[in-house]
Order: sequence, then structure tokens, then C-alpha cells
Amino acid sequence: MFQHTLTWISNHDDRWLFTVLYVGLAVVLSLWISLFWLVAVVAVHGWLEWVALGQRGMRQNRLLHVLWHIKLDIGLVISALCLGVYMEAIFGVLGLSAATRTGAQATARFASWQHVIRGALLTADDVAQVAKAIAARKNGNSKPLQEDAISTHPWRDAWSLGDWIGIVFIALFTTCIVIAPIATDQSILDVLSILAADLHPWP
Repeated sequence: MFQHTLTWISNHDDRWLFTVLYVGLAVVLSLWISLFWLVAVVAVHGWLEWVALGQRGMRQNRLLHVLWHIKLDIGLVISALCLGVYMEAIFGVLGLSAATRTGAQATARFASWQHVIRGALLTADDVAQVAKAIAARKNGNSKPLQEDAISTHPWRDAWSLGDWIGIVFIALFTTCIVIAPIATDQSILDVLSILAADLHPWP
């Protein structure tokens, strides 16, 4: 049973059960509770990669390998946080900032727009996950990971489109968050407060 579980973890990226659970939990928990749970789902994915790499005998640069593998997920989290920061600024211009959103209708409208836009971002990542699983099935790449060659430094290999998207997401949206106090009328404390609220486990 234990060995079967390890085998499943080693091949989790090619498993439909993982894809369905990952997509479902990422969307439902993050949209209807908070982004904290998206971070939690991504962390679980990272842990699965850590175990899978251990099964393949990977010891050197193991953490970097994990971060490289889930970089698109990390970029997605950062983009969702960035959206929260700038949505506050945009709706503030429209008179719906946190300080003035006192009406139930305005609050509901603000939350609805955040859900729609964040849902679009999450769906983009989820489509990529599903497409990856389908491609793996078509190519018959569901063999144990121990049989595959592993690059010592995958970030030095030729980058795929997914690699570029993940890195651009991380760089672009991290920069946007850092410069938010300059690009908007929000203070550093305001930005940190928004990030803390978004990452609180409960709404």
C-alpha cells in the first residue's frame, strides 16, 4: 500500500485524480474562501514534487527543482495578490474603496468583479494543467518517473512556453506589487494590509 502511494505521488502530474482535485480545490477554495487556500493547494503540489524527486534520487538543488516545477502556480498566486492590490485602487477611483464601500450593493459588486477576474486567472492555469495531463496521456508518458532522465539544472535548459509564462508572471506581478505604493495613492501599510487580508484563512 505504501509503495503504491509513492508510485502514485511519483506520477501525480499524469493522474486524472490529481488534475481534477487540483483544479477543483484551487478554484473553489480560493474564490469562495480566500487566497490562503490557493497558497495551501500550491504548497501541497510542491510537497508532492518534493517526494517525487526524492523517489528519483534527486538530492542536489531539490528545492530549486520544486520551485521551478510549480513556478506557474507561484506566478498565479502572485498575480491574484497583485489583482487585489490594484482592484482596491481602481475601485477607489470609482468611489468604492475600502474606506467608502459602506453599502451592501457596492460591496457585493466589488466582490463579484474580483471573483470574475480572479476566476479567469485561475481558469487559465487550470486549463494548462488539464492540457498537460491530456498531452501526457496521448504521448503515453505515464511510466514511473524513475525511468525518466532528470536534468540537474532544468532552468538552464531550453525554456518552453510554459516556462516563459511562469517566469514573466512572477517578475511582472511581483514588480507591480512592489511599486504599488508609487503607482497608486496607497501607502506601504495599505498594500501590506490588503495582502494580509487576502491571505487570511477566512474571509
